[in-house]
Amino acid sequence: MTRSSLLSLALVTAACAGCHEPEEVNAGESHDRHARLNAAGNYDLFVGPGISDRLAHPDELGRAAYFMVGDVSPGLIEAARHKPNRVVSLAINAPTPAPLTLVVSYPGRRGVKKIAVTTGDPMASGVVQIWIDDKGSPVGLFELRRWQRAADGKLSSDTYSTGLLPDPEMPPSIGPH
Repeated sequence: MTRSSLLSLALVTAACAGCHEPEEVNAGESHDRHARLNAAGNYDLFVGPGISDRLAHPDELGRAAYFMVGDVSPGLIEAARHKPNRVVSLAINAPTPAPLTLVVSYPGRRGVKKIAVTTGDPMASGVVQIWIDDKGSPVGLFELRRWQRAADGKLSSDTYSTGLLPDPEMPPSIGPH
Protein backbone atom coordinates (compact mmCIF):
# COMPACT_ATOMS: atom_id res chain seq x y z
CA MET A 1 0.00 0.00 0.00
CA THR A 2 1.46 3.40 -0.94
CA ARG A 3 1.80 6.34 1.45
CA SER A 4 -1.04 8.15 -0.32
CA SER A 5 -3.38 5.19 -0.09
CA LEU A 6 -2.61 4.78 3.62
CA LEU A 7 -3.45 8.41 4.23
CA SER A 8 -6.49 8.09 2.00
CA LEU A 9 -7.67 5.05 3.93
CA ALA A 10 -7.31 6.94 7.21
CA LEU A 11 -9.15 9.99 5.92
CA VAL A 12 -11.90 8.54 3.77
CA THR A 13 -13.89 7.65 6.87
CA ALA A 14 -13.78 11.31 7.87
CA ALA A 15 -15.74 12.20 4.73
CA CYS A 16 -18.67 9.84 5.42
CA ALA A 17 -22.05 11.37 6.12
CA GLY A 18 -23.46 10.63 9.54
CA CYS A 19 -20.22 9.40 11.10
CA HIS A 20 -19.52 12.46 13.26
CA GLU A 21 -20.78 14.13 16.36
CA PRO A 22 -23.41 16.87 15.88
CA GLU A 23 -22.03 19.96 14.16
CA GLU A 24 -21.25 23.02 16.25
CA VAL A 25 -22.54 26.49 15.44
CA ASN A 26 -19.43 27.15 13.29
CA ALA A 27 -20.43 25.65 9.92
CA GLY A 28 -18.25 22.75 8.85
CA GLU A 29 -16.79 22.05 12.25
CA SER A 30 -16.48 18.47 13.48
CA HIS A 31 -13.64 16.48 14.94
CA ASP A 32 -12.27 15.40 11.54
CA ARG A 33 -13.53 18.23 9.31
CA HIS A 34 -13.35 21.97 9.57
CA ALA A 35 -14.37 24.91 7.39
CA ARG A 36 -12.93 28.32 8.15
CA LEU A 37 -13.27 31.70 6.57
CA ASN A 38 -9.95 33.03 5.27
CA ALA A 39 -8.76 36.65 4.90
CA ALA A 40 -9.98 36.79 1.27
CA GLY A 41 -13.57 35.97 2.30
CA ASN A 42 -13.40 32.42 0.92
CA TYR A 43 -13.38 29.13 2.79
CA ASP A 44 -10.59 26.66 3.51
CA LEU A 45 -12.06 23.16 3.91
CA PHE A 46 -9.93 20.72 5.93
CA VAL A 47 -10.29 16.93 6.29
CA GLY A 48 -8.00 14.93 8.57
CA PRO A 49 -7.84 13.03 11.87
CA GLY A 50 -8.54 15.49 14.69
CA ILE A 51 -8.06 18.48 12.37
CA SER A 52 -10.36 20.80 14.37
CA ASP A 53 -8.18 20.30 17.45
CA ARG A 54 -5.01 20.81 15.41
CA LEU A 55 -6.32 24.06 13.92
CA ALA A 56 -7.03 25.34 17.43
CA HIS A 57 -3.28 24.91 18.15
CA PRO A 58 -1.43 26.19 15.04
CA ASP A 59 1.93 24.89 16.28
CA GLU A 60 0.53 21.33 15.92
CA LEU A 61 -0.75 21.89 12.37
CA GLY A 62 2.77 21.53 10.95
CA ARG A 63 2.89 17.93 12.17
CA ALA A 64 -0.65 16.97 11.12
CA ALA A 65 -1.88 14.71 8.33
CA TYR A 66 -4.63 16.46 6.41
CA PHE A 67 -6.14 17.39 3.07
CA MET A 68 -7.31 20.93 2.35
CA VAL A 69 -9.28 22.54 -0.43
CA GLY A 70 -8.57 26.23 -0.03
CA ASP A 71 -10.05 29.45 -1.38
CA VAL A 72 -13.53 27.97 -1.95
CA SER A 73 -15.89 30.81 -2.80
CA PRO A 74 -19.21 31.10 -0.96
CA GLY A 75 -20.84 30.93 -4.43
CA LEU A 76 -19.34 27.48 -5.08
CA ILE A 77 -20.63 26.27 -1.71
CA GLU A 78 -24.09 27.65 -2.55
CA ALA A 79 -23.98 25.92 -5.95
CA ALA A 80 -23.37 22.60 -4.14
CA ARG A 81 -26.28 23.31 -1.76
CA HIS A 82 -28.62 23.65 -4.77
CA LYS A 83 -27.59 20.37 -6.47
CA PRO A 84 -29.83 17.34 -5.84
CA ASN A 85 -26.81 15.30 -4.68
CA ARG A 86 -25.23 18.35 -2.90
CA VAL A 87 -21.96 17.91 -4.87
CA VAL A 88 -20.12 20.14 -7.32
CA SER A 89 -17.26 18.43 -9.19
CA LEU A 90 -14.50 20.26 -11.06
CA ALA A 91 -11.53 19.05 -13.09
CA ILE A 92 -8.32 20.00 -11.29
CA ASN A 93 -6.41 20.83 -14.46
CA ALA A 94 -9.17 23.07 -15.86
CA PRO A 95 -8.60 26.77 -15.27
CA THR A 96 -11.20 28.37 -13.02
CA PRO A 97 -12.03 32.07 -12.59
CA ALA A 98 -10.83 31.86 -8.97
CA PRO A 99 -8.28 29.03 -8.56
CA LEU A 100 -8.75 26.59 -5.70
CA THR A 101 -5.68 25.52 -3.71
CA LEU A 102 -5.27 21.83 -2.90
CA VAL A 103 -2.92 20.87 -0.07
CA VAL A 104 -1.83 17.41 1.07
CA SER A 105 0.17 17.25 4.30
CA TYR A 106 1.43 14.03 5.78
CA PRO A 107 4.17 13.04 8.22
CA GLY A 108 6.88 10.78 6.87
CA ARG A 109 10.29 9.45 7.78
CA ARG A 110 11.91 12.74 6.79
CA GLY A 111 9.36 15.06 8.39
CA VAL A 112 6.09 16.46 7.12
CA LYS A 113 5.66 16.59 3.36
CA LYS A 114 3.29 19.13 1.85
CA ILE A 115 2.11 19.18 -1.74
CA ALA A 116 0.20 22.23 -2.92
CA VAL A 117 -1.30 22.86 -6.36
CA THR A 118 -3.89 25.24 -7.74
CA THR A 119 -6.63 24.38 -10.19
CA GLY A 120 -5.46 24.98 -13.74
CA ASP A 121 -1.97 23.57 -13.05
CA PRO A 122 -0.91 21.73 -16.24
CA MET A 123 1.06 19.16 -14.21
CA ALA A 124 -1.90 18.15 -12.05
CA SER A 125 -5.02 16.19 -12.92
CA GLY A 126 -7.97 14.71 -11.12
CA VAL A 127 -11.20 15.96 -9.62
CA VAL A 128 -12.06 18.28 -6.74
CA GLN A 129 -15.50 18.15 -5.15
CA ILE A 130 -17.35 20.50 -2.86
CA TRP A 131 -19.91 18.44 -0.94
CA ILE A 132 -22.56 19.58 1.51
CA ASP A 133 -22.92 16.85 4.13
CA ASP A 134 -26.17 15.79 5.80
CA LYS A 135 -25.73 18.44 8.48
CA GLY A 136 -25.31 21.25 5.92
CA SER A 137 -21.56 21.64 6.35
CA PRO A 138 -19.26 22.09 3.33
CA VAL A 139 -16.57 19.45 2.81
CA GLY A 140 -13.72 19.53 0.29
CA LEU A 141 -12.82 16.22 -1.36
CA PHE A 142 -10.35 15.49 -4.12
CA GLU A 143 -8.38 12.96 -6.06
CA LEU A 144 -5.15 14.60 -7.17
CA ARG A 145 -2.59 13.16 -9.53
CA ARG A 146 0.61 15.21 -9.43
CA TRP A 147 2.79 14.65 -12.49
CA GLN A 148 6.58 14.97 -12.74
CA ARG A 149 8.68 14.94 -15.89
CA ALA A 150 12.09 13.26 -15.55
CA ALA A 151 15.19 14.55 -17.33
CA ASP A 152 14.68 11.89 -20.02
CA GLY A 153 11.16 13.24 -20.71
CA LYS A 154 9.25 10.34 -19.12
CA LEU A 155 6.25 11.16 -16.95
CA SER A 156 5.52 9.70 -13.54
CA SER A 157 2.90 10.61 -10.98
CA ASP A 158 1.78 10.28 -7.38
CA THR A 159 -1.90 10.09 -6.44
CA TYR A 160 -3.45 11.59 -3.31
CA SER A 161 -7.12 11.02 -2.54
CA THR A 162 -9.75 11.63 0.10
CA GLY A 163 -12.12 9.46 -1.91
CA LEU A 164 -14.83 10.96 -4.11
CA LEU A 165 -18.60 10.84 -4.13
CA PRO A 166 -20.64 9.65 -7.11
CA ASP A 167 -21.63 12.56 -9.34
CA PRO A 168 -23.37 12.25 -12.72
CA GLU A 169 -21.70 15.52 -13.72
CA MET A 170 -18.17 14.30 -12.89
CA PRO A 171 -15.68 15.83 -15.35
CA PRO A 172 -13.17 13.57 -17.08
CA SER A 173 -9.78 13.34 -15.42
CA ILE A 174 -7.10 13.70 -18.07
CA GLY A 175 -3.32 13.73 -17.83
CA PRO A 176 -0.94 16.66 -18.04
CA HIS A 177 -1.14 19.05 -20.96
